[in-house]
Amino acid sequence: EHSLNVLGHALSIAAQEEIFLPEEWRAHPSSGQRTPSPARTASTSTETPAEAPDSRQQTAASARESISEPDRILLLAALYHDLGRFEQLQRFNTFRDADSINHAELGAQLLEEPAPNGEPKFMASEPETNRRLVQQTVQAHNLFALPGDLPPQLAAICHAVRDADKLDILRVMAAEISPGRVPDPTVVLGLADEPEKYTRAVLEAALGKTQVRYSRVRYV
Repeated sequence: EHSLNVLGHALSIAAQEEIFLPEEWRAHPSSGQRTPSPARTASTSTETPAEAPDSRQQTAASARESISEPDRILLLAALYHDLGRFEQLQRFNTFRDADSINHAELGAQLLEEPAPNGEPKFMASEPETNRRLVQQTVQAHNLFALPGDLPPQLAAICHAVRDADKLDILRVMAAEISPGRVPDPTVVLGLADEPEKYTRAVLEAALGKTQVRYSRVRYV
């Protein structure tokens, strides 16, 4: 659910905040316009796809034609951004990177793993350039701050996915600490459930509109 929500946020960010997209990425190669993705048009579409032999292959081919390249990479990066969380939780029973493993680096490593036939295990039908951009975005999505010298395309995707991730984390946390609910320690990273307390460093960072590291947070 989280990855799908991040996907929706990322596409919305890309559509509404042109600053995230380099000039050369703002137009669809064939039409000169960004092509709306299925995620944006599904709620208004009234057409029913026709069934046919090899429908899965036809659907995949159709999807590739209907989604602009930037949106496609955003989609994949958003869906795979927390790939490392599954193995992290299985191996360490925690989502705290400091107490286990960097889930972003783990996810990037998993995306590199080949299938038994030697082909890419993930995104096998994608061009190498797309796979590399997705992998680099997954690896960078949890950095405290992005390097200032990232290539424009990678920076655009990273900014959108990182912001989208934080937007949905706010939703997850708000639901977890809602009145009458006992927070799941795994979800709230083991932080103390003491609504009347706050961390001064976090408050000062918020008032100063600066970032604060998770390690400084003490309460939810």
